[in-house]
Amino acid sequence: MAAPRDDVTIHLAPGVFRLAPSQPFGGRLALGARTILRSTLRMAVDGEGVPLVDERGEPTLLEEGAKIDGSALAPPDAFMGEGVIVVGDQGCVQRVWVDPGPGGSLRPGIEITARGTIEQACVRGQRIGIRVRAAGEKAFGAIVGCLAAANGVGIFILSLDPDLGHPIGGRVAVEAVIHCSACVHNAVMNLGIVGGIGSDGNRVDVETSHNLFGGRPTGANVRVAGGQNVLSTGGHHNRVTLRSVGDRIVGAAVGLQVEGGTLQLASVSGGFPLVERQSSHNQAAVELTDAIFDRNDLDIAAYGALSRTGESVGDHNEVRVVMSRAGSSSLAIKAFDCFPEESFAACSNKAAVG
Repeated sequence: MAAPRDDVTIHLAPGVFRLAPSQPFGGRLALGARTILRSTLRMAVDGEGVPLVDERGEPTLLEEGAKIDGSALAPPDAFMGEGVIVVGDQGCVQRVWVDPGPGGSLRPGIEITARGTIEQACVRGQRIGIRVRAAGEKAFGAIVGCLAAANGVGIFILSLDPDLGHPIGGRVAVEAVIHCSACVHNAVMNLGIVGGIGSDGNRVDVETSHNLFGGRPTGANVRVAGGQNVLSTGGHHNRVTLRSVGDRIVGAAVGLQVEGGTLQLASVSGGFPLVERQSSHNQAAVELTDAIFDRNDLDIAAYGALSRTGESVGDHNEVRVVMSRAGSSSLAIKAFDCFPEESFAACSNKAAVG
């Protein structure tokens, strides 16, 4: 499909629309500015307006809609990992189902790179269900009444994505609002928020309200990180805030994991100076109001600095988690200034939960 013109509304009839890589933009559906892509999909919702799903993450449908099948698209490396559907600036995707198709997908399903809205969409079987990132200096994404299930990562909010070839640089601002959505049964994590992956000086602010984050991913159910390295490049002076109201975080090994600075494993071996891939002076702050934690092995884990390599992460990273009117009677919480302690000769990182 070619990109539509600006300022149009596209109504998709119920049925399956298979994207072909021989078409413009590699077959991806790149929407024009102020363009609305709309279908008739309707999902049943619970008392708070969150989509109802079964144990596999399948939605309870009230009305069928259009399915976008991007499984035939070229591998992400050929087009820098951009989404099956890219929302145009000030555009909107409504009631559309991004389907994994018979071959699955290694792309993000729907993504916002400027300012856009995704309403009552269903995204399943993608590398990332829904992604909000900055293509320029700023981005804002509103995700309302959506379902992201059985993806690698359900919803991912970040400043710059190193998969797109720009891990160095930064100083961008990303804001996102996630409301009355279900993010369940995703393999790695249900919600990920990262300030800077190998980039500096970014600001990411996310507000979530009355969502369901459930299932048992291999990582944390919800992960918030200030800055982390990518290969030999660290992330510095990034700030992340998450303000959560009435969210349900259930059924994971770790419900909420918050990290100030993180040293990830290098994806290729050897040759990277440690000092260049350290992450320092990052901040991650989480405010929880009326949060419900249930059936997690550990409800909250907070790390001022977290090393996954056994080497020192960096200095002056800070994590703060503040809770009010907790919806759960007792919570299992662990907080570490530096973890593991033996990886740090001295620790100037801080983690506080209260």
